[in-house]
Amino acid sequence: MAYHIALDVTTRKNIYPGLFIALEGIDGSGKTTQIEPIKKYFEDQGRHVIVTRSPRKNEGVLATLNQDILQGNLSIPKPAFQYLFTADYIIQTEEIIIPALKRGDVVITDRFHCWSSLAYGIWDSSEQYDISIAWSFLISQGLFSPGYKLIVPDITYFFDVSVRTALKRIAQKNEVAEVYDKKETLEKITKGYQWLLKEFPEQFVVIDAQRSLDEVRKSLAEKLQKL
Repeated sequence: MAYHIALDVTTRKNIYPGLFIALEGIDGSGKTTQIEPIKKYFEDQGRHVIVTRSPRKNEGVLATLNQDILQGNLSIPKPAFQYLFTADYIIQTEEIIIPALKRGDVVITDRFHCWSSLAYGIWDSSEQYDISIAWSFLISQGLFSPGYKLIVPDITYFFDVSVRTALKRIAQKNEVAEVYDKKETLEKITKGYQWLLKEFPEQFVVIDAQRSLDEVRKSLAEKLQKL
């Protein structure tokens, strides 16, 4: 039995006085390293800054579960990954992000769930990376969901880096490897991000993350001044 479903939905914008910023990119892109300079930039202006991440691995009721999955210590069906992360981000949105934005704070998130859920989630959905399911993924993961829509960041900085450079940086980090940190996986996840940049160009500011940390930091400072 075939069923036809048509939906007209919009994104949920930030209507609060605070500023919502997301940093995106594949593992090893260097985005996490730049959070502290961005935080300091706004604190120097007298703003209160909240820093969070998606998915959360060190706080929240699902933190331990998220970390075990990402590190490969817990095996669950791959399509379930992103639904679990969606649940965590909805909790985070209601308990942390919205209250902070209402206060007028600056919220910086290391990854915005919906962007990441598409890039990484398509990899989890099947053995082949099928970008044709991208729109349905954005609906199911909360960007266009008629049930609960996540707030879209005011601006998202995308750290553009080659897979080769990313893997080199990952190898240099003194951290436990995660299930996505493989060449073939990151190459396909990059295709997901490329699709997002094409379909949502107004949402992203692209940062050339191939450069040194200092060069990236200076570029970010210039772009922040234009906000």
